[in-house]
Amino acid sequence: MSWTVTYRGVTYSSLDLTLDEVEAMENIAGVSWARLNPTTNIAAAKAFLAVFLMRDGVADADLTKQLGEVTLRDLAGALVWVDDPPPVPPPTKRGKKGGHALDPTNGERSSPRGSDGAPNVTDGRPTSVGASG
Repeated sequence: MSWTVTYRGVTYSSLDLTLDEVEAMENIAGVSWARLNPTTNIAAAKAFLAVFLMRDGVADADLTKQLGEVTLRDLAGALVWVDDPPPVPPPTKRGKKGGHALDPTNGERSSPRGSDGAPNVTDGRPTSVGASG
């Protein structure tokens, strides 16, 4: 999940931001990265524009002037939420019809079975206290 920002014909992606740039955006907007939404918060919109303009070499004095001249019309359509695909595909669901249920503890995969065929550590299934066997 990311943002693209198109300003004065140049398109930027939030995926290209460095951690230092993200930290600068948090300081400019006064909110954490998770809450930086440039379509609902003008400070966040300014933060996105400021960091991308600084990246392009705009000096601080010019930056303040340029940000002060941005209109809401300039921002309309310039800020786009991108629903990026997950980096790793989600696991397939398995169950009664699709095989064994997923083991959230991964005991089945990470623990070799003992001589009796049972995992050497918990298999993720709850047991009764004091039960034997």
